[in-house]
Amino acid sequence: VKDGKVLFAKGYGYNNLKQRTVPSPADTLFRIGSTSKLFTWTAVMQLVQAGKLNLDSDVNDYLDFKIPPFQGKPITLRNLLTQSPGFEDTARNLIATDGKPVNLEHYLKTHL
Repeated sequence: VKDGKVLFAKGYGYNNLKQRTVPSPADTLFRIGSTSKLFTWTAVMQLVQAGKLNLDSDVNDYLDFKIPPFQGKPITLRNLLTQSPGFEDTARNLIATDGKPVNLEHYLKTHL
């Protein structure tokens, strides 16, 4: 995307292995999950390099709500970026089934 316009879009692999149909960027839902982690990690590391964030500080220093400690230790940015904060892996109620967007701020604060 450049200047708000899509420059390139293509489906890769198969969205149906038996029929060997290629996914269409216009019609197939692509969840960006792990791809977005790379962008977030890069942005955080740029802020670390600029001295605005500390990888080993309690993340609660940067939040407007509190995340409880895990095994008696505060959760750090390093824990979050290396996926080692001790959280249970769940996506319950994260994907809407009614077509309405999920309020991610509310979800995060209520699903600690």
